[in-house]
Amino acid sequence: MKQYMKAIYRSSFVMAAAASLTACSDSFLEQDPLSFYEPTTTYSTEAGLQSALTMCDKQLKTYILDGNWNNVGLATNYLMSDVSMYAKTDMGGGFQDNFDAKLTPTSGMGGGGDGNYMQRFWDQGFNMVKYANSVLSYVDQVEGLDEKVKNAYKGRAYFHRAYAYYNLVTDYQFTYQIAKNEPAVPIVTEETTNFTENPRATVAEVYELMLSDLGYAVQILDASTIARATKMFINADVAHGLRARVYLTMGEWDKAYADAQAAAKNYTPASIEEVSHPSFMDISEHNWLWGYDMTTDMAKGGLVQTTSSWLRSFSAEAYAPSCAVYACINNILWDKIAATDVRKGWWVDPDLKSPLLEGLTWDGDGDVANLTIPDIKEPFLPYTNVKFGCYTCGTTKNDEDTPLMRVEEMILIMAEAKAHSNEAEARKILEDFVKQYRDPSYNSNERGLKLLDEIWFQRRVELWGEGFGMKDVRRLQKPVVRFHSGQESNVPDAFRFNVAADDGWMLLRFPQREKNTNFAIVDNTGGNQ
Repeated sequence: MKQYMKAIYRSSFVMAAAASLTACSDSFLEQDPLSFYEPTTTYSTEAGLQSALTMCDKQLKTYILDGNWNNVGLATNYLMSDVSMYAKTDMGGGFQDNFDAKLTPTSGMGGGGDGNYMQRFWDQGFNMVKYANSVLSYVDQVEGLDEKVKNAYKGRAYFHRAYAYYNLVTDYQFTYQIAKNEPAVPIVTEETTNFTENPRATVAEVYELMLSDLGYAVQILDASTIARATKMFINADVAHGLRARVYLTMGEWDKAYADAQAAAKNYTPASIEEVSHPSFMDISEHNWLWGYDMTTDMAKGGLVQTTSSWLRSFSAEAYAPSCAVYACINNILWDKIAATDVRKGWWVDPDLKSPLLEGLTWDGDGDVANLTIPDIKEPFLPYTNVKFGCYTCGTTKNDEDTPLMRVEEMILIMAEAKAHSNEAEARKILEDFVKQYRDPSYNSNERGLKLLDEIWFQRRVELWGEGFGMKDVRRLQKPVVRFHSGQESNVPDAFRFNVAADDGWMLLRFPQREKNTNFAIVDNTGGNQ
């Protein structure tokens, strides 16, 4: 039955991908590029503005609906792209194998850009750009809008456009500090009119746009007295947090520190006790600045899968538990986590043990790690993650929320930024955080790493599974290292390869539709698997 489930998994993807390619292939050359990029008068009313911003939020959605893989959102895309940094089980082909773990051309890495997965990265980024541009095009034309409300619309639109471009520019070119004059992605604003001959802007030009947008967003949202309804929506804290990420990537250390500090001021990290249980599932968690709020209505019926499919090991209706394709930490990284660190238990050990499983039951069965339920639950693998919990162990609802920005990230940004000017102060920031909230015995020198590498280690552990893995590799100019020669590895043979930091294989390729409608595009090339 397990093999049958795997066959369904693969065939459902193949059929969805084939349908997508069939629907698009005949219209690639005939497609009007304006339909994808140009704002329309649909958004020229207040209801239209609200609709456009809702569409921006929906680009973050984290679920697959009725087998339509194009419905996977940015949040899930970046979680899935992090699979390239993990160890995982070999399904013998299929979705995760080809798109993520093997870094094959269909993922947009290392070759042509014809893949469905590749198209989604592009579409979701530029859909967000289009809807943000729509708000900025029409917000001043809507009559009767209070100035504060109008500014709130503008603030969110500027933020979303900057967020989209941050994701795009960091996927399609190497980091700002070494590639600021290299081609990145085309710039499309509310003032753009030429879509068929719109060349790739340089990395520096894209960052200039992002900083301009975030400058407006921060100014507007800092002054706003309108409270956000939930953490699904952005506020000034989130805008400062995104600008901290941008400045960190640029090497603007003092500015990154200041924005991270401003973002973090209203939040406290999760305590040791709070992360001693599977968590990272509820948008109301006090350490979240921003998250995706998954509702039960979104996550029900048919082939609907949320991030439970890959990261949540406690779902009774997800591919990871039913097919034993659990997201597992690389044992090389896990071995370096101190035994006194609560995060060591975010993954089961080689004997499938973790303190986080104590007292947890699945339909009354307390041996959750070894539990077998035909078609539903296979035993965990060594190093399976139990960091990401479900509201109920064995749930079929899959309505867990997804973190998009946490205060812990802001603290690590502050430590990294300060490390470039004051190592003693940076060590204090890092040690104060880890000692109080993760490991009382922590010493930042215990691994013998340089401080910046120790901070990266803490990011790799703390933010594991939250979409930072590949972005940090590119940002810090690090190689993808899945195994060391002569050391035991839990990475399957098919995926056991390393990739150099400057290898062109790291960069996404442009989707065929864009190359067929924007004739100024010159694609990324080069690289080796």
